[in-house]
Amino acid sequence: MGESFLENAIESAQQRKENICPAIEKFVTKTLEDPNTKENPAMVSAIAELLKFL
Repeated sequence: MGESFLENAIESAQQRKENICPAIEKFVTKTLEDPNTKENPAMVSAIAELLKFL
């Protein structure tokens, strides 16, 4: 019983990662293309946090 719960949790986490990674990638790319946000320290910090998920 514990194994299937763990397997389901792992599979669910992998699916979430597959779903969110393209969105993060798109956001980061768009942000870095914009000179106004590229130089913003708060935005750079936020991007660094998001990249941890990739």
